[in-house]
Amino acid sequence: MNAGRSAAFCLFLGSLIFASVAADAAETVEKGVALQNNALLSRPVTLLDFFVNNLNARAIEIPRERDLYKQGYKSPEGRGPSTEAGYDPGHQRIYLRLSLTAIRMDDPWRPVCAKRATIFYQQFSLPSSDWDERGKKDLLRRYIGPLIQMEPAKVSEAVAILLDSIVTVVEFNMVADNGSVKATRTCYLDNKGGKLTYEERAYK
Repeated sequence: MNAGRSAAFCLFLGSLIFASVAADAAETVEKGVALQNNALLSRPVTLLDFFVNNLNARAIEIPRERDLYKQGYKSPEGRGPSTEAGYDPGHQRIYLRLSLTAIRMDDPWRPVCAKRATIFYQQFSLPSSDWDERGKKDLLRRYIGPLIQMEPAKVSEAVAILLDSIVTVVEFNMVADNGSVKATRTCYLDNKGGKLTYEERAYK
């Protein structure tokens, strides 16, 4: 058998083996549903979805990386921080939330809370509105992959809208000796204008 016929024979034999394997698979693996047509699984995913979901993934990572929060207050043993990011449709704002438990805080408490809000926000490595276009693209690539396909003018507009929508929330749950929450102290760092507001609630 010459080389040409040998190669053709091998190719033919390989196709028979592949067909046999495919037939076996068809017999042993039950056909699934049309996932691409499923109403629950095929809904459009927006840039906002990408952004918020990836912010939340980053928020979950932060407490495992560094102990950023143990200045100006004391937590009970074994009560670490809780972190999340999400979208509040009622206020139409994206929030980055850090929730802490404390048995005592420095007085006044507001500077402690404000410092924690600034540090927490910095861990997301989000660009400021005055960064150049390349810097915005590079840092937002991890949060919104499709954004890097936009025209430069649209990138700048999208970044401005997203950044202005973010509010960083730091909440201290003040607990009594028995573990019950006796008060909450919360600060809100609003990216839109950089305003800080505070709220304190006492519980009986």
